[in-house]
Amino acid sequence: MTWKIGSPRATRNDGLELLDQLEGLLAAGLPLDRALQILAGTIDIPPARALVFDLQLHIQKGGTFADALGKHPAVFSALDVSMIRAGEEGGVLEAILRRLVDYQRSRQDFLRYLATSAIYPIVLLVFGIVAVGGILIFVLPPFVESYGDMSKANAAARLLFALSDILMRNGWMLLLGAGIAAGGLKAFLDTSRGTRWLQGVLLRSPGAGNIIVKAELSRVLHTVGILLGAGVPILVALRLGRALTPFADLDAAFADAEKSLREGRGFSRPMQAHPIIPSIVGQLARVGEESGALGEMLIKVAQRLELEVRSKLRTVMAILEPVMIIGIGLIIGGIVVAMISAIFSLNEMSS
Repeated sequence: MTWKIGSPRATRNDGLELLDQLEGLLAAGLPLDRALQILAGTIDIPPARALVFDLQLHIQKGGTFADALGKHPAVFSALDVSMIRAGEEGGVLEAILRRLVDYQRSRQDFLRYLATSAIYPIVLLVFGIVAVGGILIFVLPPFVESYGDMSKANAAARLLFALSDILMRNGWMLLLGAGIAAGGLKAFLDTSRGTRWLQGVLLRSPGAGNIIVKAELSRVLHTVGILLGAGVPILVALRLGRALTPFADLDAAFADAEKSLREGRGFSRPMQAHPIIPSIVGQLARVGEESGALGEMLIKVAQRLELEVRSKLRTVMAILEPVMIIGIGLIIGGIVVAMISAIFSLNEMSS
């Protein structure tokens, strides 16, 4: 099979493809260096081929495969390196590669689902803004010029004409003001205070906050569970998992869990005590600790949370899409009705 890469530089997707094909070659009984040699012959893009050659050279010099991957952080994440190192040390590299690739594919699929769920509402919103703006800027001004004095039109029509006049006369100033406001907001959000404020708004917003928490928890817990299953020490696994979430409140919860583990009090207790963590997480983590299968239980919790996120997103989209369509239709229809009523009232005045 020929491996073609569209980017001039190797990317994380390319690294995932490499690991996927490497697992198949190792499953066929090939040694690691021979498998890398074969992979190098299937790649058409020089940067990606150079990446595989560098990995192969590092191994031939006596280095580990994990260390070789660690030299390319833009392609292989800390999770990849940690799991590969655990697989090499435990003599189960092939099995670890399979689990790692399956996990990364699953995460990519979930992220694509989140992205595609947001596309349609965004398109509707942009269409509505463009449509209303086009009517106010390009349709109403000629209408006003044709009928002259609009002072005797109905109140709704006068409001539309006034808004159209403001956009025509001061549109560039409004755009400039919006640009300045957006730049100021971005500068504020780039500060630690602004980031904490935005995170607090997102996590505590009705509906959306619960979805965000569960999506982030799913990602972190799945990562920790995968690492534990690969034989990575729990403190190391938790540290790597914590690094995945940008939300300070969630990071604080996992920091409490890390502190609890260092003190010998277990993982589940701080999870149960933290208000932002759903109760099911702490309860099932406790079951996992008691049964000696914490890693497997965290993966199950993560999968359950992911299913809940998918279900809630489907419900939200099923409600949001028709509401947005109806709302945009009502706005545009209201503008048209106001224009028609203005025509009738002006005709009556002139007659």
